[in-house]
Amino acid sequence: MGKTLQDFQLSHLLTSATNHAPICKEIQDETDLHISEADLQSPSLLNTEQTMAYNQVLDVVFNKKPHCFFIDGPDGTGKTFLYRAILATIRSQGQIALATATSGVAASILPNGRTAHSRFKIPINPDGTLSCRVGKQSGLAALLRETVLIVWDEASMAKKQSIEALDALLQDITGTNILFGGKVVVLGGDFRQVLPVIPKGTREDCVNASLVRSYIWKSLTKLKLTENMRARTDPTFSDYILRIGNGLEPENDAGNIKLPTFLALQPTKMASALDLLVQFVFPTISTDHLNLSSLTNSAILTPKNLAVDEINEAITSKFPGEEHTYLSVDETTDLAQQGLYIDFLNSLAPPGMPAHRLILKKNIPLLLLRNINASKGLCNGTRLLCKEFSKHTVIAQITSGERKGTTVFIPRIPLQPSDPQQYPVEFTRHQFHIRPCFAMTINKAQGQTLDTIGVYLPEPVFSHGQPYVPMAPNILPLKDINLDSKNYTIHAIVVEKSMPKTSSKSSSQYQRLVLQDIEGTKIQAAIFGNNIKILENTLQLYHPYSISNAAVITTPKQYRFLEQRCQLIISAHSPVEGKKIGGLTQRSIKFNFTPLADLGQIKVPDPSLDILFTILEVGPCRPANHSCVMDVLVVDQSLQPTIISLWGDQFCDYEAPAMARFRPTFPVVIGHRLKTSSYYSKTLATKVTSGFTFNSQIPEALELQSWCVLNADKLKQLPRLVAMYALLAKSAAAPSSDSINIINLPSTVDKVQLINIKGIARVTNFNQRFHYLSCSICNRASNAYENSELWCNYCALRVPALARVKFTVNITDPTATIDATVFPEIAEQIYGITGSNIAIDTPDQPLSPEFLDKLGEPKRCSITLKAYMYSNNGIAQCKFDVHSMTNEPTPQAINSSHQSLAMPPPAPNKNEKLHEASASDQPTKENSGKKPRPN
Repeated sequence: MGKTLQDFQLSHLLTSATNHAPICKEIQDETDLHISEADLQSPSLLNTEQTMAYNQVLDVVFNKKPHCFFIDGPDGTGKTFLYRAILATIRSQGQIALATATSGVAASILPNGRTAHSRFKIPINPDGTLSCRVGKQSGLAALLRETVLIVWDEASMAKKQSIEALDALLQDITGTNILFGGKVVVLGGDFRQVLPVIPKGTREDCVNASLVRSYIWKSLTKLKLTENMRARTDPTFSDYILRIGNGLEPENDAGNIKLPTFLALQPTKMASALDLLVQFVFPTISTDHLNLSSLTNSAILTPKNLAVDEINEAITSKFPGEEHTYLSVDETTDLAQQGLYIDFLNSLAPPGMPAHRLILKKNIPLLLLRNINASKGLCNGTRLLCKEFSKHTVIAQITSGERKGTTVFIPRIPLQPSDPQQYPVEFTRHQFHIRPCFAMTINKAQGQTLDTIGVYLPEPVFSHGQPYVPMAPNILPLKDINLDSKNYTIHAIVVEKSMPKTSSKSSSQYQRLVLQDIEGTKIQAAIFGNNIKILENTLQLYHPYSISNAAVITTPKQYRFLEQRCQLIISAHSPVEGKKIGGLTQRSIKFNFTPLADLGQIKVPDPSLDILFTILEVGPCRPANHSCVMDVLVVDQSLQPTIISLWGDQFCDYEAPAMARFRPTFPVVIGHRLKTSSYYSKTLATKVTSGFTFNSQIPEALELQSWCVLNADKLKQLPRLVAMYALLAKSAAAPSSDSINIINLPSTVDKVQLINIKGIARVTNFNQRFHYLSCSICNRASNAYENSELWCNYCALRVPALARVKFTVNITDPTATIDATVFPEIAEQIYGITGSNIAIDTPDQPLSPEFLDKLGEPKRCSITLKAYMYSNNGIAQCKFDVHSMTNEPTPQAINSSHQSLAMPPPAPNKNEKLHEASASDQPTKENSGKKPRPN
C-alpha cells in the first residue's frame, strides 16, 4: 500500500498517459484549421494604422498580458482584413484564437467565424440578468480556457448585456476577477452604423443599450482606422460618406440631406424607380445568360422586412426556371386550438422566421435565417445558392466565407417566435429556414462587402446609422401606427367627418373622423371637448393635412370598423398643418357604393354598405327595444324608394334633424357602413359604427345632385313612408309553398341561405338551457354574470342582465328529423314565452311546468330555416335557426304526429345525430317528481 509507479520504475507510463489525454472536439476543431496562404501574407500588406494595431495586439498575446481593445473604423477602412491577419498569425503559432461577430453575415467572412450568440451560448433576447449557458466542465469551457485571443466584430451592433455576459463567463471559467478573465479580447465596429436594435425603442434607448454605456468601455484601448481602403481612388466620395456618418453633411429645414444626382435613379414613364434599380443591380435577371458570381455578390438593401419580402417576391417571379413551393406546417402548442388558429397562423410572418409559403427556383440566392451547424458554415446570415429540391430537404451551395463552394443540405426544422407574447397563441412552424436573398435589410447586410448594391427607400429609414443612408423625418404610414408610436408625423386626407355629438354615457362632446394616406390605408380618429371648437376650421372634409404626435389609443371593439386596431386622438396640442401632398386629393378617395336596386341580391346578414342617396321623407321618432328609431325614406337613380332606420340617440338627435332640415332641397348623402335590416334586404339600418356625410363633393355625389335637379318632379311623385310600410308588410307574407323535405336540406352552404320546409315541431330535450343573458343596453349576448348583472364588452359597462328566450326545437317530416334553434321573436309568436317568464336568479328552473308542457306539444308548421356554417373545434358543420314559423291547421283526427303524417319508423337526424330518448329521460317512479335541470 502507498506505493507509486516510480517505485516500480514505471514513471514513463504516467508521462505517456498525460501526453495522450483525450482532447475535446471543440479544441480539436480549432487546432485543425487550415490557414490560407493569402491570410499568412496579409501582415505585409497592412497600412500604417493597421500595422500599429496589429503589433499592439500581438504584443500582449505573445507576452500573455491581459488586455482589451476596441478597433474603431468607418466602413471600408479594412477592419476585417486586419482581423484576418491577426488570426492567421496567432493560429500559425499553434495557439487558439476565436473569431466571432454579432451578425451571421459578418461572421461568415471571418475564417472559422461564428456568431457570438452561437459561440458563447448567449440567449437571443438578453435582459438585465443575462448569463451564458456554458457548464464549467463542458468542452466549450475547456476551449475558452485554452484560448489566447477572442475577436468580436460588429460589437457596436451588440447589446451591452451580451458583451458583459461574456465577461462574466470568462471570469467564472478562469476563476479570476480580471476583465474577460485575463483573456485578450479585440472588439471592433463602427458606431456610425447600426446600433443595437430595441423594438419600439427611441434613439436614446438604442444608445443606452450599446457598448459605450457599459462599464467595459472605459477599460478598452481604442485603436482608430481612418484610411478608406476601398475608396482610395475616390477621396471625394469617401469624405462624403464620412460626413454623413459623422452628421456633418448639410441638412434642409426638414432634416434631409441631398444625395448627388449620380447616386439616384429617376423614374420614367416606362419604368418605376424600383424597376430601374432591379435592372441596375441584376442586369441579367430575366435572361438565360445568368452570371451566378455576380448574382451572389449583389443585393438590394432596404430598411424593413416588408419591403424585402416584396422585392424578393417580384424578382423571384421574373427569375427563369420552374417554381417549387413549400408550405409550412404550423402547430399550436395546445393542440385543442389547432383548428381555430390554423389560417391565422399561416398568415403570420414573425421576425427571423420563414414565410408560410416559400417559393424557390434553381440558382436563386438564399439567406439562412437560423444557426443550423455553425461549425460547417451554416449560421444565421449565410448566403447560399439554391441547387436542387426534394420533399424534405433543399440542396444548396455556400457562396461566401471560408466554406464557399461547399454543398449543404437544408432540412425543414421546427422553430418558435423569439417573442411569443406578441401573438394570441403559442405555435411552432415547421419550414425550411431560408428565404430568397435578392434583397435584405440594411441591418442584415452590415459587416459584409458586395460588388453591386442598390438602396431602396420606399419610406424613411427608422434607425440610427443604417449604413450612411440619408436620414429623413419620421413620416409614418398609417399602417405602422401603433400604441408605441412617438415623435411621428402622418400625411393624410380627411375622408369622413361626423357631426359633433354628446355622449349619453359621459356627457362629453366628441367628433369622429376617418383619415386616409397615400397608400389608401385608413385610420379612425376622434376629437373631444373644447378641441372640437378649436379645430373646427382646421380639419376640413377632403383636405390633406400633416398631423404630428396625436395620441394613439386602442379603438374599443364595438366602435372599430377598420383593420387598424388603433385610433388617433387629435387635440390642440397636436400640430395640424394643411398642405398640398402629392397623391392626396379628392380623386384618391374611393367608395364602393351599392345601388339601392341591388339590395335584394345581398344575403350576408351583417354587411357594411356604402350607400349614396337623396332624401324623400323623414319619419317621426318612436321608442323601440330600450332605444329609439327614426325611419328615413331615400332613393337613388334607380327610383326605387328604400327605408333606412336610424337607431339610437346618436342618430335620432343629430343626423335625423339634419336630414329633415335639408329634405326639401333633395340633399345628397353618403351612408357609411349601413346594414340590411332583414335577410330579404328590403330595408337598411344603422349600426354603432355607421356614419353620414352630407353634400359631399366627390364626383359620384355631384352627379347624383345634378340628377336630382333634373328629376325633381319625378321624386315628388314617389310613394312616401305610409305607402312603403304597406308595401313591405305585403312582401312579408307567409313563405311560399316551394318547401323541400328535411332529408334534402344541404349539409354545407357557401353563405347564409333561407329554406322553406314543413313538419311537426316540438321540444324533445328538456335538459337544455332555455334562455341566454344579454346586455340591457345593446342586447348583445353574454355568458358571464353575477347577481343578475353582467359585464358588457361592447358597452364597457356593468349592466343589468336581460333574460331572452332561446332553445332547440326538433322538426320532423316523413323523410327525416332536424334540430333548429328558436330565438325570442319566434318563441313569443308561436309559444307565447317572453323574457319576463324567465327567472334568471334560479337557473335550475328557468321555466314553469306550464311552459314546459307548451314546448312539448307537437305543432304542425310551415317553417323558414336559416342555414349557415358553424365551426366547432375546427370542424365545420351546417346549423339551422328558425327564421320564421307559421302554424298550419291540424286535422281533427290527429292521434300523434307520426300518424297524422303517416310517419315511417324514426328517420335519422339530419344533424348526423339520432334522436333518442334514453330511459333516464322518461318519467319513472324515481324521477317523475323531479324538475328538469339545464345543461
